Formats: sequence, structure tokens, C-alpha cells
Amino acid sequence: MALYQEVMLKMDQECVELFEKEAARRNMSLSTFLQDAGLLCVAQEDAPPPSAGEKPRRKKKKLSPGEAEVIADRFITFLNTQLLACRDKPFSCRYSISPANQASWLPEALSCGESAEENYRMELLFHEKLMEALEKEDETLCLEVVRAAIDWGGVYYSRGVRKGNQQQVEKLGREGELLPVLRRSYRHILSRELEKLEIFTSGWSIIWYLMDMEELFILSSRKIYALNKVIQAFQAAEGLSVLPPELDLGQLVYQGSPRYLEGVRYLYTQKSKLILFKKCVRILGEIRQRGDFVHNKELDNLLFIMGDV
Repeated sequence: MALYQEVMLKMDQECVELFEKEAARRNMSLSTFLQDAGLLCVAQEDAPPPSAGEKPRRKKKKLSPGEAEVIADRFITFLNTQLLACRDKPFSCRYSISPANQASWLPEALSCGESAEENYRMELLFHEKLMEALEKEDETLCLEVVRAAIDWGGVYYSRGVRKGNQQQVEKLGREGELLPVLRRSYRHILSRELEKLEIFTSGWSIIWYLMDMEELFILSSRKIYALNKVIQAFQAAEGLSVLPPELDLGQLVYQGSPRYLEGVRYLYTQKSKLILFKKCVRILGEIRQRGDFVHNKELDNLLFIMGDV
């Protein structure tokens, strides 16, 4: 029985940067780090030429700015149609906030729910309390809101291979850094500098959404799956071999997940997830400009529905 198997892996720039960061942390060169990991790195330009009878790989066509703009605009129309088609479908998202995260200001009747109305009432309460905490510089209230809101989203505690946000939230609260982080992040959100957010996960996107419910949305692998499915359907319908960069979203799940899509790159780093967040916010903003949808909340719910598997 063979102990090792030779495979060829193609690493994108983001993956290379991730390896470089880890190599630097260990005070190693990239090549040494890869060798220690049992990997041999071969530059793309040094790859062997195609064998006899094998067709050479063609470089992907690069879109001109004008072409990219036209395709992106047609996609918005296509997505708008898909969203309208789901408008009459029922929304259901069950939540239950742990007793440990239920503060005195949280009505017991709202601590668990499922309907669109219950979820929206919960969001409005979180928004109100978060804004109050920032205005009064109330560290205790900040911690209560962040814990309850991320728990409402089901991503506060770790479950299986999925890492939760509990450890980071409690560390920030313990060290007195939660309020400063929230205040700086609120300034970045108001100035539309989302790339400057210091912390970003699906759970923390709930907090950033609560700071601006008109423009932002809650990022989740389910909604990104829905958007990528629509992008793939659009690409097939249009017969496109290449898409504009703004439609190259990436995905948040590994192979083996029911929401994994073949051919869509996985996003490893916080930087790449912030880029994804900005792209999605821009897409939803352009959808609202079409006039069929007024609020991001409805779009957020529709993407959740469309992400069902």
C-alpha cells in the first residue's frame, strides 16, 4: 500500500500569500516551508509543454472595461429577475439565543423565533442597543449586544469543525478593546472604507450590518452560495467564457460541503472576505437602484431562501 500519492495542485495568489505569511511567522523561506510540508513548488512558466497530441492551453480572454461594465449590468438585470421570482416564497430561519447571552433588555419572548417578523424585530432591537452602547460608550452593553447578536446568528459558539466567535469576543471584552474596535469600525462603515475593518467573519458581519442596515447585509456561506449559483446560471445563459472581476466572488465552504461549487475558488484570508463583502454590498446597491426592492433586509432574506440546498 502506497504511503504517498503524487498530486498536482495549482495555487492562486491568495493561497501563495497565505503560505508566505505562515513561512514568515516560522522564520523560514517559502521554499523551505513548502518542502517541510512535503510540497514541491513549480513556477507556472516552468511547467512542461503539452505532450504530443495534447492541445496547448489557451489564455483566458481579458475583458475590456466597457465589456465588463455591460456584462455586469446584464447580470444585475438577471439577478433582479431571479430575486423577484422568489418573492412569494416563505422565509424561515430558526434561532435560539443561549440563556448565557440573554441580557436584561432582551424580552424573553424574542429569545427564540423563526419567522421573518421575529428575526427583523430582533435585528431592530440589536441595532437600537448597539447604537445606544456606542453613544454612551457603555462597554458592558457593547459586550451584551455583540454576544447576543452573534449568538442569534448561530455562530457565537464553535460547532464541530466550524470555529465560533466566542473566544475573540470574550478576549476583546476582557482586555477593554471591544468598544474601541466597534467605534473605529463604525467610522470605517460610515466612510464606506469597509476594507479597513479590523475584524471580519460571518459572525462579525452581523455587527457591521447592525451599524448600517440600509447599505450592508449579513454575510453567510448560504447567501454566497445563492449568488454564485445565479452567476453560474447567468454565465451559462449568456454563453460567457470569462466574467468581470466584480462577479468573481469566491466561496466560503470547503469541498465536501453541500454548498461547495466546483470551479469557484475558496477564500482563505480576511482580506479576500472583505473584498467579497464589498462586491456583494455593491451588487445589492445596484439591485436597489433598479427600483423593485427598497431595503437590503428583503434582499438579505431572499438570498437566504435561494441558498437552500
